[in-house]
Amino acid sequence: MRKLVVTAISFAPGGISQTVSVAWGTEDSLACLRAVGAVHGDGVDMVALRSDIRVLLIDDQTLVREGLEMHISAEPSMEVVASVENCGDAIRLLRGDPPDIVLIEADIPCCDAMVTIGKFRDRWSGLRVVLMVTTLRDVLVSRAQSIAVDAIVTKYDSFSMVRSAILGAMQDRRVYSPLIWSRLGHSNTPGSRWPKTDTGPPKLTRREIEVLCRLAAGRTVKQTAEALGLAAPTIDNHKSRIMKKLDIHTGIELTRYAIREGVVTP
Repeated sequence: MRKLVVTAISFAPGGISQTVSVAWGTEDSLACLRAVGAVHGDGVDMVALRSDIRVLLIDDQTLVREGLEMHISAEPSMEVVASVENCGDAIRLLRGDPPDIVLIEADIPCCDAMVTIGKFRDRWSGLRVVLMVTTLRDVLVSRAQSIAVDAIVTKYDSFSMVRSAILGAMQDRRVYSPLIWSRLGHSNTPGSRWPKTDTGPPKLTRREIEVLCRLAAGRTVKQTAEALGLAAPTIDNHKSRIMKKLDIHTGIELTRYAIREGVVTP
């Protein structure tokens, strides 16, 4: 038995009135129509049926994950279809039915959330993504921008912020925590998008982030080139652009930046 959001729209003189109720049942349209009739009585001219927003939850912290699952399940228009603690378990879900949206922690140990998001989107086109972050970092924000994450919230936000992010993402709107907008030097206004000014963090491309990860982890230019299937001069060019964007002048400073931003661990 799944929750179904049943919207009854009545046409009355002077305009359209809309009433929303929740019925428990199968997706059999006749049963749903009867449910609406039982709740609203006569005068229902049109009925729209919509299944719950199917949420996949990925977070390594059990307390956080169970708390989110409890809150999301209590929402009349949402249901948690799976709740897992690591990216490996999440990837194995690719063989199942697609969710509508993925709510994923950005800093799960031994897991690249951005790569996982990419794999899900390759399998399920149209998938929405809400990224949860604990520590705001320039590189993290830049990577989120580069893969067009639909929403970003922090673990300092209330559930109402998470709820707004899920609903907004499902309506093709960008929704970000006020803490994110504050870091970017931009106000969280309706219809807002990532700022086009230079007040935010330096935006690295996906390739530049890949190069930065390997160089900061101690790989040589040659090793990085071989790993990425590129020529060594190309890696040198990427390295120069990265350092220019970050206003960094030595390899040591680049490594320190990568450690501070959580790109690599010391």
